[in-house]
Amino acid sequence: MAAYGYIRVSTDEQATEGHSLSQQKAVIETMAGRVGLEVADWFTEAGVSGKTPLADRPEGRRLLAAIEAGDQVFASKVDRMFRDSADALAAVSRLAKSGVAIRFADVPEDPSTGVGRLLFTVLAAFAHREGEAVSERTAAVAAKMKRDGKRTGGRTPLGMTLDRERKELTGQDQQRRLVARMADLKATGMSLRQIADTLTAEGVKVSFATVRRYLDRAPALQAEGAEA
Repeated sequence: MAAYGYIRVSTDEQATEGHSLSQQKAVIETMAGRVGLEVADWFTEAGVSGKTPLADRPEGRRLLAAIEAGDQVFASKVDRMFRDSADALAAVSRLAKSGVAIRFADVPEDPSTGVGRLLFTVLAAFAHREGEAVSERTAAVAAKMKRDGKRTGGRTPLGMTLDRERKELTGQDQQRRLVARMADLKATGMSLRQIADTLTAEGVKVSFATVRRYLDRAPALQAEGAEA
């Protein structure tokens, strides 16, 4: 019988700082020690999303290939290993039939027993809901930043500049002038590539794909300018 430890963080920043990983490791070592076991091997997912199924994660695959009947797998929390309650329950049940036990610090009862399964289901559902809440909060913040004219990521739009301290985009008038220039050139019969070449020669390096994208947005930009 062997004991294995599984630890995971979602972002590269967490992986670099290592605090969460070391905390998870300490929790697992304590859990294993209480039942007289020493962790034989560690499976560490650094910068891997919990939305990815365990079997599709590099260390998750390695763990599933290593475990045998009689082994025990330890994790600090349900959401470190599984993406939702259904995924967790199915995996725990399947592994239990193979003689492999999974232990979680946030589930005090053995999840393969009746009481443990009930508690495990509730806790896994709460973990899943918390993950959804985090996504909802992140989306809400991004939407507000966009409404406030702040940059949420990606490239700085054509004709705009970024105030890095305040993360605000400025230069809407310049952007509208550039789009108006594109429209004028298009009206002369120029192709998208010719428009891009002309603007590049005038000091605004742009691709024909970008020209097409901004011409498609021209009516909306003009409407914004009129409202302003």
